[in-house]
Order: sequence, then structure tokens, then C-alpha cells
Amino acid sequence: MNSSSDDGSSTVKPPPKVLLWSINGAGEHYTGPGSFMYRMYSLASKTDVSVSLAHGYPDQTPEDLFAEQTYIGDWRGKFKFFKFLHQSKKFLQRNYHKHDVMHALNGFHTTVGPAGVAQRLGLPVVLFVTNHREEFVDKGGVRGLLGLPAKRRRIIRELSALVSMSTDIYEELREYNVLRKNIARIPMGVNVERFSPCSVERKAELRRELGITDRPTVLIAGAMVRRKRPLLVAQAIEEANRTGTECQAYLVGPHDREPDYAEEIKSYIADRNLTEFVKLVHFTPNIEQYHQASDLFILPSEQEGMPAAMVEAMACGVPPVGTAISGVNDLIDDGVNGRIVEPTAESCADAFKFYFNTPGRLAEHGKLCRDLVIQRYGAEAVLAAHLNLFHIILDGGDPCDASILPEME
Repeated sequence: MNSSSDDGSSTVKPPPKVLLWSINGAGEHYTGPGSFMYRMYSLASKTDVSVSLAHGYPDQTPEDLFAEQTYIGDWRGKFKFFKFLHQSKKFLQRNYHKHDVMHALNGFHTTVGPAGVAQRLGLPVVLFVTNHREEFVDKGGVRGLLGLPAKRRRIIRELSALVSMSTDIYEELREYNVLRKNIARIPMGVNVERFSPCSVERKAELRRELGITDRPTVLIAGAMVRRKRPLLVAQAIEEANRTGTECQAYLVGPHDREPDYAEEIKSYIADRNLTEFVKLVHFTPNIEQYHQASDLFILPSEQEGMPAAMVEAMACGVPPVGTAISGVNDLIDDGVNGRIVEPTAESCADAFKFYFNTPGRLAEHGKLCRDLVIQRYGAEAVLAAHLNLFHIILDGGDPCDASILPEME
């Protein structure tokens, strides 16, 4: 980014040194915002930004993208949680001066607590809020008794900027009295070159390569956790086939986040004789191939911020089916480029019938999905917005000026 010196000549600002704080690591390993930010920063040149990673993910692999990688420690568990906060404070006290801005992912205490420390030390913080009505609401348990959600609501009002990727998240932040000028409305983006539609011939080829039977195919991608309701997808496939719409589903994503729930899904598939129609794939580094080989994407989740996997599917020209939650409401125009459903097998099965019994809708809605993503959710534009946000903060401007989503009333 250029600026003018006192004599009118043009000078080049040095790339901001960003400390990416992602407790679940960052890379191609299905960690939601960590994966998204890894892909986003991968599009940048070293003259645009220098990124170092601080995390709490023991299986994080070395990535050439990062100037430095630091494992703070394990945060899972009551006592480890408090130890992690202590270790985070010590790390920031030693290293805050090496960075220009902290880019913190999610609004839970293992992120917001250290973010508050960084801000007080003089390191500006940009907090990327990942979920709606999840990270700042009062809860039970030990952390609720300690008033941690209330502390987080206080801390976020002190941070340099918050990034809202959906209308619902924006409105929630305003309820917590976060200043309008401190909220940058920047969505979850996608690499529209990597995630792109393919020809009919290429889809058939991909299905052969991936071992996908040539029948109408529904995809859900992401960690197999209760919040995303992948079991409901299996139940919906059973209902659709029972009522005359033949289709299959691929559940692609790690099964180790909630292993008991993953076993419940596997048992249901086996007990209901669905092994021909519901397949589980633990991990793939090439998730775009599964999007391109599918006909429909589904996410009947209880709660999201802006579901990256749904944006990726839409970029591939695959219409989405989802519940009426944060992010999904911004992405789906019901009946126009996707379907909004109730979290029941019958409602999801009806959406399958809506598409598979009238195949022309898939192509029509898929094109509208692709057009929307290119216009609003392209990763290049999202990267540029983040870099602009960092420069605005460092120059003392208003974070809201970096927004690329439509202005809120």
C-alpha cells in the first residue's frame, strides 16, 4: 500500500506483521476459521503481509506460510484451560512487540482473554467472531460461575476491531454495545479458482476416482459433531429413499472431535442398512473434489457464524440446503438459490425431492450460487478487506471503513 511523504513522493508501507491467534491451529485440517484464514493468507504475497501463528493444537503441522509457529499449550480441560491462559499471557508479554496487529479467531476465553492482554500491552487486536449466540452468552458450569462470558463482553468493547461475517453476528455485537465504527463487516471468503464448477464429464470422472456411485448425491463437509447434525443427514437420506427419491449422502470430515457421536452415526447407518446410501470419509485435503462430484450441499446445523463449507459448495455451483441460522440466512434465498429447512428428516428429504425430482433446478440455482459468491465472497476481496482493515487500524482510522458487506441500517 502506497502513501505520500512530505515532499509529495510515494512511499511503500512495510507489510504488517500479523500474529494469527488460532487455538485450533491453521491449515487444511477442518478447523473452521483456522482453515479459512490459512487459505486466505495463502493468497497473499510476502510483500502484503507477514503472518506468525500462535495456537493450542498439538497436531499442527509446520506450514511454510507462517514466519513463525508457536504452540502455547493444551487448553482442553478445566485445569489446562487456566494454565493455557497463564502461558498465553507470558507469551504475549515476551513477544507482543514483534507484531503490528493480533488477528484473533473466535470469541471464547482462550482467545478473548489473551486478546485483552495484547490490547492492554499496546498490540492492536482484530477479533474474528465465528459463531452467533455462542461465544458471549451466559452459561452454566464453572466458567459461567466465574462470569467469563460477561468478562468477554467487556473485553470486546476494548478491542481495536471486531469482524462480523453475518447480519446476525453484527446485530449481536451491537446489543453488547460494541461501537458501530469498530465493527468491520467482512464475510467468510472462498478461493473461487480452487472452488469452481466442473463439466458434466469431469463430474463423472471425479465420481469414478472417488468411488462415488452415480446417483443423486448430497454432501455435508466438516467435523462430525452434534452441532452440525450429520446424523440428521443420514436420517433424511433414509426418508427420501423410503418415499421414492433415490439419493445418497457423503459425510466428509474428521470423526475424532466427538468420537462417541461419530460412533452413533456409524451404528445408525449399519443398523438401518444404509451403508449403500450413506458414506463416511474421515479426511481429504481436496474437499473441492467432493463438492464438484456432488449435486447438493446440506448443513442442518444448530448454530454457525458463516459456514465456510457452504460458501465453498456454492462457489462450485452446488445449491445449498440449510437451517435458518446465522450466515445461512445471508447465503440462501429460499427457493431461489437453495432451500431453508426445519431440522427434521422429513423437511430435509422434501428439499432433496425439490431438487432431484426436477433436475433443471440444480443447474439454475447452482449458477445463481456461483454468481453470488463471486460478487460478495471471493477470497481475494476478503483478503484485501482484511489487509485494508489492518492498515486502517494502524493509521488510527475507523474499522467499519474496511467493510465489504452491504451497510447496516
